[in-house]
Amino acid sequence: MGKLKQMPILMDTFIEWFEGQWSNQTQVFNDPKSASLVRVVHERTFENQFRCAYYIHKSRSPYRDMTFDFDYNDTDIHLTCGASKLIFSVVHGGFVCNTQQTIDGRTYMFKAYLRENYYRVNDQCFDAAGNLLRGLENDADFIFQKVKF
Repeated sequence: MGKLKQMPILMDTFIEWFEGQWSNQTQVFNDPKSASLVRVVHERTFENQFRCAYYIHKSRSPYRDMTFDFDYNDTDIHLTCGASKLIFSVVHGGFVCNTQQTIDGRTYMFKAYLRENYYRVNDQCFDAAGNLLRGLENDADFIFQKVKF
């Protein structure tokens, strides 16, 4: 009987922290002009996949819905959806992602810091002229906390 491939502690920790439901309710209540109220659901659908859905307050349908394949090496977690690839590395006890990609003339910037119950995200998209198409202005971040709905 062959040996089962052991998933490293790095991957176990990432899955435990990333999976679940997130809300930026505290951020919005403290500064109502900072961002819209958003609920994020990271759901593990298969051993190597996550479905990531983003909902505006009280909406039943997500405004973004993506499925990421994930993989790992000794130091990084890789989430891939089509041409988009996010790489999370461990920095100061949390997972950090700082990715910039140009796909079909649009520039996508994704910065994130993930801890057990804390997820800070700056997710922006710009057209070829540099106009912001999606995300918060002025490099502002969404600040999510893990919650149970």
